Amino acid sequence: MTGPAAIHGVGTSRSPVPGVEVLVPHGNFWSALDEQLTELESARSVADVLRILAQSRNPLGPGASTAPGHCADSGGTRSMEAVLDEAGWEYLWRASSVHYCLRAPDGSGAITYVEGDVFEGSRPPLPDSPGAT
Repeated sequence: MTGPAAIHGVGTSRSPVPGVEVLVPHGNFWSALDEQLTELESARSVADVLRILAQSRNPLGPGASTAPGHCADSGGTRSMEAVLDEAGWEYLWRASSVHYCLRAPDGSGAITYVEGDVFEGSRPPLPDSPGAT
């Protein structure tokens, strides 16, 4: 194996998206995602979340999203939302299960989750968008 996969010790695996090959630790999408969710259980800051969900660790492959972080938890048995809620993160607002904002337990700020993408700060829905209140 050559290239980034050889450098980072990752293998090729099929993602839950049909026809998409991804580079993930040990070649297993669900194991990589579970590892990230387990790490999120101890996330206390915005920096922790963005480090854990960095694009370089994205189970869908680096560059699969343009956001600073991505959690590919759709369709799994655990969700980032539930894990962070249990870890003490508080809602600033919640438009839907795919668009919400959580405040860090350490007071370092907030993250916004939008359909898997994770951004620093609050990014509420536009007034005319579906789910806006």
